[in-house]
Amino acid sequence: MELMIAKKDGEHLTRIPDVGDNIPDGWELKEELFVDSNGLGSDYDPALSIDQFYDKVKAGFGYATTDAGQFQVHVGVFERI
Repeated sequence: MELMIAKKDGEHLTRIPDVGDNIPDGWELKEELFVDSNGLGSDYDPALSIDQFYDKVKAGFGYATTDAGQFQVHVGVFERI
């Protein structure tokens, strides 16, 4: 099970892997972000827009989808332990 690891703050991550409710060995789930997945969301919607998500991406953290709906996804933010 692989995570997408950000190389720099604000990196435009794409094709984030899906880990479901599994936590990869050596990592812990720090936060879950609710993110628009179709690119049509605005900054005023409950789900983060793609640009708002990119603003939250931090170097060295791992990212993976933990749950997905029709138009939004939960993206887990993982930290090495």
